[in-house]
Amino acid sequence: MFVDLTRPERDDFLSQTTGCLIPGYTGHCPTLKFKIGKRYGANTQEIMRELSDRGVLKRHVADQYRQADPLQAMLTNGQFSVIEHAKGQTRDLKIDSANRCRRYILGYTGYIPGMHFRYGTSFRRAADASVDDFSRRMSQEASRRALETPLRARSRSAPRLVSIRARDQVKTSLDQYCQHNKFQEAHISPEFPPIAGYTGHIPRVKGTEASLSQRYHTAAKRGL
Repeated sequence: MFVDLTRPERDDFLSQTTGCLIPGYTGHCPTLKFKIGKRYGANTQEIMRELSDRGVLKRHVADQYRQADPLQAMLTNGQFSVIEHAKGQTRDLKIDSANRCRRYILGYTGYIPGMHFRYGTSFRRAADASVDDFSRRMSQEASRRALETPLRARSRSAPRLVSIRARDQVKTSLDQYCQHNKFQEAHISPEFPPIAGYTGHIPRVKGTEASLSQRYHTAAKRGL
């Protein structure tokens, strides 16, 4: 069972000065990996005592931080100073708020014009390029329509020519002729052969000598 520490107990634990590192410290501990057989606090306490005896800790504390830095010309009182870029050298126009486009919805699967023909790039770059091309085509189409609008208005203002189809007397006469002569009597001679494939009744064809061993045309002619 884990029992959490109270705030006073935690403060006392973190403020201890026993000469060892706090348990759970994940920074660099010199020669710690070579210490075996003792607990963490005893090992770190022994390491810090050895460093103090050798004067390593005193040397690091006495020396000013980055005193012998090769970039001393860029240091101010031993510390780095912020380099001011007065001419906007670090400005990135791609992420500038004035030029930044609206973010796309993550996982958006709707239609983006020309998106299916772009490969080898990220979704946002392909979408931006597709939208830019679509906007450019729309502006070109708007310019073309703006130029054609006066011509279209002028062509519509001209009087329309009347079609002569309604005044075609020849077509009217042909329609009247076809209407009056659509159904008319036609005399068919008995000598005219029957239609090929005719299966209607032909008198005396079946069961008589008229059709016995005769061709269909001859039998039909004799029967009629």
